[in-house]
Amino acid sequence: RNSLRASSDDYVRSTTQMWHRIFRAVACHPESRGATQDIAIRLYVSLMGTHDARELLRFMKSILSVAVMNSEALRKLVKKFDKSSKVRCIDGESVDDDSFALSSTLLPEVYSSIFTTGQASLRTCIDQ
Repeated sequence: RNSLRASSDDYVRSTTQMWHRIFRAVACHPESRGATQDIAIRLYVSLMGTHDARELLRFMKSILSVAVMNSEALRKLVKKFDKSSKVRCIDGESVDDDSFALSSTLLPEVYSSIFTTGQASLRTCIDQ
């Protein structure tokens, strides 16, 4: 859970930094008020030019890459832990009180974490 929390915090910090960068750059443009993600990015690209647009794209891809790696690493750790545990199941229910499976407790948290759910939004922004 500590790794999950640290990964989530890092993702939020990085994406917040990215959005601050974008909205600071487009703040004086009338369309920036209440802008959706796609409009804000289009404004940024048109106002800042090619070099800054490439830097933003590089930063966004870096955030996405780290989020994907963290999500996959946590999933694999859970899988490895569960593979070595001695959980017995009868009719689909765990019956061993001395062992437990992380898949049923930690994977829902991993899959609902911001760095996992935010990947689709980030991919959409990158594809623009």
